Amino acid sequence: MSNDNIGGLVRKVESFDRTIYIDQDLGIVNKEAGAMVWDSALVLAKYFENTRVFPEGFFKGKKVLELGTGTGIIGIVLLTQGAIVHFTDKKELIPLIEKNIFLNCTTSGELPKVDIDKDQYKVFEYLWGEPNEIVDNTEYDFIIGCDVIYESKEMWLPLAKALNEQLNNTKGQVIIAHEKRSQKDLSFFPFIQETYKVEQVPKEWLDPFWQCDAIRVFYLHYLGNKKENTTIDKTTEDFSTTQ
Repeated sequence: MSNDNIGGLVRKVESFDRTIYIDQDLGIVNKEAGAMVWDSALVLAKYFENTRVFPEGFFKGKKVLELGTGTGIIGIVLLTQGAIVHFTDKKELIPLIEKNIFLNCTTSGELPKVDIDKDQYKVFEYLWGEPNEIVDNTEYDFIIGCDVIYESKEMWLPLAKALNEQLNNTKGQVIIAHEKRSQKDLSFFPFIQETYKVEQVPKEWLDPFWQCDAIRVFYLHYLGNKKENTTIDKTTEDFSTTQ
């Protein structure tokens, strides 16, 4: 996966044999960290190319909720694979997300595009844990988040609330890509352990180049009425979504 920078702020990413162009707003990144592409998003995007886990055509028609979309890179990658994506973040980042969708998924302009149906995506503000008509009335196949856990409890506690109380009825899989920056980051997981079993994707399932010890990908498995302790270090022999 290439991560070349073109035009200064636009990042060029090779994924699924096509080039994705992602604009970044470095002018607001100190206030809105999601305004630039972070490595965990690149690791997750490359993981989605693993055909042993996600066979060709797997994402076509799948409904995806992306939490903390940021630049929109993950959702755009999935749009190119035929997924139906709900891009969500704070209102300050909505224009950047829409701009990047336009860069890659419309028929106008000079860059190569992917034709998508106008009903294939929505972009809207979703504040974690607060009522949202679209989120509350959609059954998703996947709920995805990249770098949505930080050491500040005030930042991730709303996410825990959303997962425990609002998003726990979905039959979909929850996938979180996380770059560990502090031991405090891991304080998030005990807050969801009665609702989800947490499993780490084995390193051998990640791209051999696009991985590092600090970046891990987790599946959160909804327990329903079952209660059991979670572990963030558990691995499995096979993470194939087809089983």
